[in-house]
Amino acid sequence: MAHPTPIWLNQWKLREGQHKSPKTEFKPTAKWIERPCKLCGKNVRLTESKAEKYWAGYCSKECCYKARKTGLSIKKKCLYCNKEFRVVSARINSKFCSTECHGKARRKSWSETDKHLRQSWEYRNWKAKVNLRDQFICQDCGQKNSQIAHHLDDWNFHPEKRFEVDNGLTLCRSCHAKRHKKDLNFSQAP
Repeated sequence: MAHPTPIWLNQWKLREGQHKSPKTEFKPTAKWIERPCKLCGKNVRLTESKAEKYWAGYCSKECCYKARKTGLSIKKKCLYCNKEFRVVSARINSKFCSTECHGKARRKSWSETDKHLRQSWEYRNWKAKVNLRDQFICQDCGQKNSQIAHHLDDWNFHPEKRFEVDNGLTLCRSCHAKRHKKDLNFSQAP
């Protein structure tokens, strides 16, 4: 007696394109677009999501490298040392001229004096007053039990407003991250 075909084998066959009914068809899941390469002009076919996220304007790595060598780049200023540096259009969002400046900028806000100030009773008192004023509700999305007090005028650039309650805003963690990302983007205007 022959064994019947196992169920998993039938499912595998269906995945290969065999359908139970002729009405079933594969539907395209992504929208495809064509864009010309910035260097050679050759059309590149890619999905909309890839074009928004990853596409730098070149059809291949070779075109990207050639663009670097030929000087298709943009001048920008480093946020830390204010030195001018050139950025390839593929790295348009670069904010610092080197990894050293990036590291120094990250550590700048947490120097020894800042650590001392952020752990002081003044800072804790300011944070408590801001949270109580806003009733521990995120002022962007309305989430309850939010405890992050955000400075409207930056901590580093406005030391005179560090402990003013009017300079604070209660936010949840995700909205706080969005605010800081938006602040970085505004300071990046070329």
